[in-house]
Amino acid sequence: LGERDAWVGRLVMKVGTGVGAAYDFYAAQMPRFHWSPITSVRSEVSVLSFSRGGRVATIQIRPRTLGGATISLTMSPRGISEIAPASGSVTTTPLR
Repeated sequence: LGERDAWVGRLVMKVGTGVGAAYDFYAAQMPRFHWSPITSVRSEVSVLSFSRGGRVATIQIRPRTLGGATISLTMSPRGISEIAPASGSVTTTPLR
């Protein structure tokens, strides 16, 4: 939702890859595309956060019951985003 560099989006994927392999993949590949690591937590629900320019990517990886993982990738402008549901427009307030 949003426009130009102010868009917010979320992608959820169910993959056959295990949690550990998925975590290692994003930890290695995101920096190759110039995303700088902010923080990461490797646990039951693993979380990796990256930034590039004025944007932030957050990746959550959780195990699926019958194997594989569910990966949730959220991208947004840096700051606090508010989405107006009727218009789909995004307002971002910088963090201070």
